[in-house]
Amino acid sequence: MILQTRSGIFKNQATPEIELLVCCARTHLDDEVLRNIDSLLSQDLDWTSFVQVVMQQSIVPLVSKNLQRLKSTVIPEQILNYLKNYSYQVAIQNTVFAKELFKIVEVLQKNGIPVLSFKGPALATSAYGNLGLRQFCDLDVLVDPKKFLDSFDVLVSQGYQPTYQWEFLNRDFEISLRGSKSEYSLANEVVCIDLHQHLTVERFLSSKFCFEELWERRQSISICGYQVDGFGDEDLLLYLCIHGSKDCWKNLKLICDVAEFIRSHPYLNWDSVLRRSEEMHCLRMLLLGLCLSQSVLGAKIPDIARQSIQNNAEVQGLATEFSENLFVLDLELGRQYSAKKFFIHLKLTETFKDRIGCYLDVLRPIQANFFLKLIPTLKDKEFLEIPQSLYFLYYAIRPIRLILRQFAAVE
Repeated sequence: MILQTRSGIFKNQATPEIELLVCCARTHLDDEVLRNIDSLLSQDLDWTSFVQVVMQQSIVPLVSKNLQRLKSTVIPEQILNYLKNYSYQVAIQNTVFAKELFKIVEVLQKNGIPVLSFKGPALATSAYGNLGLRQFCDLDVLVDPKKFLDSFDVLVSQGYQPTYQWEFLNRDFEISLRGSKSEYSLANEVVCIDLHQHLTVERFLSSKFCFEELWERRQSISICGYQVDGFGDEDLLLYLCIHGSKDCWKNLKLICDVAEFIRSHPYLNWDSVLRRSEEMHCLRMLLLGLCLSQSVLGAKIPDIARQSIQNNAEVQGLATEFSENLFVLDLELGRQYSAKKFFIHLKLTETFKDRIGCYLDVLRPIQANFFLKLIPTLKDKEFLEIPQSLYFLYYAIRPIRLILRQFAAVE
């Protein structure tokens, strides 16, 4: 049974704490939402549980801002102070990350590498209108695939180090493998960067966007007075819906991103957005994001989009499924690939080609967890050094070394 509440559709999750959370998960509170909040605050709320869910959904700054402005005497002072202090730390971190983004963009541009910033500071500014209102933990930049390896080298020259390295004996193979990755994570003592040549690692999504076209439609985004290139409005909305669908709409922040972007961009060309989503075979993901933003957060979407949702049973079914589980902590929907993710992704595909790509994505963890572990590394050479002409023997030496290491760990 799906319970219709003041703040959306949830299955057996409509506690007052969750309703209050959803009411506060927006930058603007209208009169109806304020009345709902007043009614909820009159109840006996479990504030500890409330804070735990706010933290889990990664929307602390939004909720804190709205609770502070209410000036209600029924909200415990320690709760207000905790959320306020946490939000202050988020704002400081976001500012530090933004400054690091400016340095990254500048050094890449100086090396003749065009770069687009998305998510992180760019999304916080363009959708929420405030750098401190959206939580993020890294920076995401997209570069031309032809410049991907050059970008990697430039960032390494600036003190960034890969968060993981294979250290294969065959360095040419390692460089080739690095160049085939959709994204690569690098970090320094301040921040982690996700350097992208494609927007997603999933095959059934990776062809949705072309860098050259994104670059042609780019827009300048002002962040703390500094200009960076970001996605055009239509591209960003499509990406947010694809990204949320890829992550199985696992938390409220993903829905907030779409709802706030719609609110802050009232003059979107919706005919163009819907047409392009059909051409890119991501209409289902677009409508799903719009449906969730409307049903959960009350986002105002145009009649043409609302009608498309009403005519699409698959979207309505998926929206119900995600709404029912929005506040259920599901470890299978984390960063790691899982069978549950596979079946959800399969439901999101619209073409035979994308379904084949979805099946091929099953091979990714097999490659990472099995195939790559068979490739000899520098540690195998440290274990037993042999002439280069006999390097092929390392394929036999490596499993012996790993087995001996396992025995040593047990002892």
